[in-house]
Amino acid sequence: MKILGIPVKNRDLGSCRLRYYSFLDNLPEGWMHEKYSSEKDGDILYIQKAVKDWTLLAAKQARKKGMPVVFDRDDFQQPWHKPHSDMMDLADAVTTDTEANAELCRKHTKTPVYVVPDGLDYNVKPTDRAMIRNEVRKVVTYGRQANVMSITAYYKYIKCNTVYICDRRFNSLRQSEFYMWNRKTFLQIIKGCDAVLLTHNKDFRVIYKPPTRALVAMSIGLPVLVSMSPEFKRVVTEAGHPELIIKKPTDVTRILKEISSQEKRQKIGDDLHAYTWKNYSPQKSSQMLADIMTEVINA
Repeated sequence: MKILGIPVKNRDLGSCRLRYYSFLDNLPEGWMHEKYSSEKDGDILYIQKAVKDWTLLAAKQARKKGMPVVFDRDDFQQPWHKPHSDMMDLADAVTTDTEANAELCRKHTKTPVYVVPDGLDYNVKPTDRAMIRNEVRKVVTYGRQANVMSITAYYKYIKCNTVYICDRRFNSLRQSEFYMWNRKTFLQIIKGCDAVLLTHNKDFRVIYKPPTRALVAMSIGLPVLVSMSPEFKRVVTEAGHPELIIKKPTDVTRILKEISSQEKRQKIGDDLHAYTWKNYSPQKSSQMLADIMTEVINA
């Protein structure tokens, strides 16, 4: 089977790495992919996220040729707004990253909507384990501007060195150790820390957020403290560690104290690592996408 693909951007965009390159780079045997052009032939057209006049035209041309279309949309893009609604109605299948997003899409299109979770980010391997040190010296947070800034309410309760990784520096976090985000160095920086703290602002979009940031740390066996975001809570709970959920900022001090022993953090890290690789390996997500595409092609 041959996929013709239209990514939204290059690998430096998170959703593009996770929902285009990672999926297509880990396809099962018998599948191949090429970047779309109108002159190429394929079995299915895969359009990721962005909807523009030319991508709508590409989808229409593919349908005229008898080539089915799969449209992948992640995170919170308002599906009732044009042109997203047009693309969803034009596609033979819509894929998205969480059940909350899928439910939202189903309210606004008759096209079948499937959930394909993000695979693991940064080309991480099962052997890429963080070292569990004898004490918690550094706590790291990372993400986009809004996510990193949401740590402000928790900041004074960390009680140890704080590291943050973002695409810009913030004066309000000036006592922290700052690293500019870089795809090539990111994993090495967080592996030099002892725990991860991931928070969100209180915003209606939080319910649609996938647990991708948490899964990165979980995949290398680092304890991850998470705020009350539904998908973040779900993955640490399913991994067996609901005690890592922060219900209020003062919980940070207590949780870090409770997991301060090396033995405790090693057990948490082992459980998070095992859960993540069982449920979110890149190969598993790619197989799910291939199964959906096979169903669409054979419909």
